[in-house]
Amino acid sequence: MKFTAAVATLLLLGGCASRYQPIIDPQTSQGGNFDRDLEDCREIAEQQNVAGEVGTRALIGGGVGAALGAIFGAFGGHVGSGAALGAAVGGASGAGSGALQSQHERDRIVRNCMTGRGYRVLN
Repeated sequence: MKFTAAVATLLLLGGCASRYQPIIDPQTSQGGNFDRDLEDCREIAEQQNVAGEVGTRALIGGGVGAALGAIFGAFGGHVGSGAALGAAVGGASGAGSGALQSQHERDRIVRNCMTGRGYRVLN
């Protein structure tokens, strides 16, 4: 379980460290101060609840992993260790998935914000 918590923490911190940089078409953009607008939009995107998404997906992944681990562990006579391993792997996988999903959502918020400020975002 300590391993799962460590992996989830690293994934969460790694996701927070990512700084999306939109590609703007300068020929068709009507925005004002790009750097200021980008920082404002990033601050807005930071309101996205990353911890909630990571936690939810880690719990779901841990539960599914424990169930599958117990089933496969039963074949070898090791239900408990199979469930524990499945929970650890499933929890870490779920946490990573949640962190990635939250970062994609933050990137989408930045894109929409920059578009709303007059920039033509290409990515």
